[in-house]
Amino acid sequence: MADLEEELSIIEEDTLDLEATIEASIEADLESQKKKKTRLIILGASIAAAVLLLILLLTILLSGKNETLPDQTVTHDLEAKLQEKPTIELSQLERMIKKANLLYAQGNRQEALYLFKQIAEHSESISFYNLGVARMKNEQYETAIEAFKKAIEQHDNICVASINAAVCAKELGDTKRFDYYIELASSHLSQETKAPLFSYYKALIAYYKDYYLESLSALTHPTSDYYEGEQNYMRAKLAFALNDPLQTITYLDKGVSDEDMGTLAMLYAQLGNIALAKKMFHKVLEGGYHPVENSLALAHTLLKSDMPQDASAIYKALYDQNKANYTTFYPIKVFLKPQQFDLKVAQKAYQERVGYDDQQALEILLHFAPYKIYDAAHTLGFIKKGSANIYIDDIENAQSYLAKGSSFSKVNQVIAEALNDALHHKLRLAQSKLESIIQEYKKHGILNYNLALIYAKLGDLGKAQEFFTKSYHLDAKNYMAGVLSIMCAKILGIEHRKQLDIFKENLEEEIETADIAFIRAMLLFYDKNYYGIVSWSEEQKLTTALEKSLIYLSAQRLDNKNLEKTYATQLVEHVPNDILAHTLYMHSHFRSLPNQEFSTATLAHLKKLNLSLNELFYGSMITQKLFIEYTFITGHLYELSLKLQKQMTVESHNVVGIVHALAHSKLLLEQHEEAFVLFNKLIDEHKQHDAQTLFLAALAATGGNHHANAIALLELANLKHRHHNESRYALALLYLEAKNYNAASMQLNKMSPQPFYSKHFNFMIDTPSIGKDLIQ
Repeated sequence: MADLEEELSIIEEDTLDLEATIEASIEADLESQKKKKTRLIILGASIAAAVLLLILLLTILLSGKNETLPDQTVTHDLEAKLQEKPTIELSQLERMIKKANLLYAQGNRQEALYLFKQIAEHSESISFYNLGVARMKNEQYETAIEAFKKAIEQHDNICVASINAAVCAKELGDTKRFDYYIELASSHLSQETKAPLFSYYKALIAYYKDYYLESLSALTHPTSDYYEGEQNYMRAKLAFALNDPLQTITYLDKGVSDEDMGTLAMLYAQLGNIALAKKMFHKVLEGGYHPVENSLALAHTLLKSDMPQDASAIYKALYDQNKANYTTFYPIKVFLKPQQFDLKVAQKAYQERVGYDDQQALEILLHFAPYKIYDAAHTLGFIKKGSANIYIDDIENAQSYLAKGSSFSKVNQVIAEALNDALHHKLRLAQSKLESIIQEYKKHGILNYNLALIYAKLGDLGKAQEFFTKSYHLDAKNYMAGVLSIMCAKILGIEHRKQLDIFKENLEEEIETADIAFIRAMLLFYDKNYYGIVSWSEEQKLTTALEKSLIYLSAQRLDNKNLEKTYATQLVEHVPNDILAHTLYMHSHFRSLPNQEFSTATLAHLKKLNLSLNELFYGSMITQKLFIEYTFITGHLYELSLKLQKQMTVESHNVVGIVHALAHSKLLLEQHEEAFVLFNKLIDEHKQHDAQTLFLAALAATGGNHHANAIALLELANLKHRHHNESRYALALLYLEAKNYNAASMQLNKMSPQPFYSKHFNFMIDTPSIGKDLIQ
């Protein structure tokens, strides 16, 4: 791949056919004795030969000897020979020498001597110019400037020599001399108006002065077809600088070399044509052109195209090969996707969204999942039947069970108190009570189940899966614990196939009851068999919020809007004071409305209910997350954040939920620094170390440009949730930005093998501008 950092320079012009111009120039010199010739730009071995020939001729002809003029026969022979087509093409300078020699032979000594003088002056200028070019190619920029300076002092080739001198100064980082020489070139540009490459020189000067539109205009109206390839390359560079990738590709594709194909591949990748970009990268790599640079570009392209594990293999190979210089190519800059903070984009995405993603769906089911408690009055009978517990669904149905349970035993008393707190949306208080006795009652199945469910509702699916599994192992009849453990494991990416097989075997041995049928329906949801769930619901009398939410989510996955609305309505009737139930209702009934009508209908519905925000402060994380999202897309998140801020200042009981809701609101409002401070308060002061809080804190840290902090937070989040692809992907990007390619490849390799699209994180590749030096 060509070095994208290189500047523009004119290379060889010895392909130009300027014979007519040279002849006209010679005649003009003979007539006026003063007028300067059109500038010649000659490069290569032919110049050295011409200069040697010139020195030899001048030594002979100007030695002072008295020469006799050749007779007319000889003169005519010379004239004839000059007119003959040579077997090899002579350089422009050689033709000038031939002309002077002919004049001398014909007796026109005065004209011949003047022409020889012009040749000597011109050749001196060319010699210094070509010396500068040679040194420039050898990156001897300081001595190249000296040579170009001497060429300029000969008052010839001033414009082009000045441009080259400016390029050398630019390479040296000498701004003062760069400005001087580029202005010198500009002031002498008018002398080149009749030169075939006038438009090219004009474009180059404008380019170096950062006048990209003027430069492109000059190239769009060329004064000749010379250097078409170089001019297309320069047009590509200017189009790239003007952020026009399509035009860049158009010009670059006209004459791209195999070596430069990597540059073209990057542009195709930028436009989203990943298949073609990959094909071109493989071709240029097969050709052996810049393997390190192009391998890194290919890896970045794969990562951009949602193929993290393919990219990981390349990053790892570069690291293992100890290619010390690969970190200098294509550095990246990590940023948060702006779409997630753009109200119009969020509204459009919300309206187009059919349903909630897999994790959100599971969190909704967990929100409505029932707690479990002993029935003190009938404990012995339940034990004899093989089940020592019953389910409680909501506050109204739970009071009698909780009262009985509190008088039964110490563990039951704590469970009863904790669940009473949980049912009044004080989840963190309930969590602390259950955690206080779990070490003493490690083998208590119901205690493990309830603690798992509270962890789940607070967004810690990792801890939830761990305790659901323990509960099921302690009580194989607790099928609810078993199925929720399996569903959490699937979302977390934890291997659970053996557990699933055993669970299904045990379930097959059960007598078919309504409870067992419901567990089978939950497995249908796990298998994405939503039609099967609808069929099940038609044969059952649905009595719990969990059952109704299962049908609601299945109807949503089937895009059955009527059925979805029906069960959303049944859900709010079943739990009329539940904020999440009303959020699901509004989603089903209002999301297809235009933005203004959608916002109006939502606000009217909420005002009619006059719901308490305690559930938002202290309840489940999915309630808080979806309600804040809803407030955001209706354009009222700022007002909610003000209420939360006020509530935080007066709250004395449990401030954690309020701080979390406020931090999340600040994040969506792009007040990243404030969000970062609030999340740090949650983590450091209130010891909230769940994966979701750590991940949201990392989002705020990235948005606030605290990338080192974001890395630390994501590392902690991955310890809590080892299979969270968003955390892995974000951490990999931040490691790439820090040029820790080994750590990045490790994170990407641990992600799921399927293509991955991040909702939150993106990166841009720092690709220097396209172009080579085209002046020399």
